[in-house]
Amino acid sequence: MTTKPIIFSVISFPIILLSSFIYLWFNIASHSVYYAHHMPRAKGTNPELVMTIKYLDQIRIPKDEGIRLNLDGNNTLIKKYGYIVEYDYEFKDKRILTLRYSLDNTTTNSNEYSYSSRTGNFVFSRNTDKWDKKQETWLDSTSKKTTEESDYLLNQVLPPIIKYQVKPKVNLQWLFNMIYQGQFDETENISSTELLRY
Repeated sequence: MTTKPIIFSVISFPIILLSSFIYLWFNIASHSVYYAHHMPRAKGTNPELVMTIKYLDQIRIPKDEGIRLNLDGNNTLIKKYGYIVEYDYEFKDKRILTLRYSLDNTTTNSNEYSYSSRTGNFVFSRNTDKWDKKQETWLDSTSKKTTEESDYLLNQVLPPIIKYQVKPKVNLQWLFNMIYQGQFDETENISSTELLRY
């Protein structure tokens, strides 16, 4: 008689544990932008950007803002064809997030702004018209004006997504902060020449 409760416990405990883990992961992933928006962070970091691209297939995306997704092999966020935000695999060692802005929807006539995929801070601009062959870097790539341009363009894409997130019924802000807050304690500095493939 006593073996039935033991067998039931042995079978049900792993199922409950696995179900809890799946629920926690789903909650964190689907509400990651909400949690990122309410998390303390260092000045200059952008956890909302990092979480948007990382969990692009899990978060809520507004349908009426001209935003669409391309999840074929690379998380890509597209807004009205002029703004594209995605992981950039042209760089070695570290992943970079790139915001490409083009008025005519071409890659040849576009400005590209690169962000750390770890902390979301702006690191450099890659305007192809401004390549300096002697210095092997982009001219004016980290100036205050370029940083302001990147902030302006990013603000055309992210705020509608942030605004569209809802407060979770089970708020796990404490768990999200425990997992991710240390990642956004300081900005990550990456030079444009550090990661180039020659």
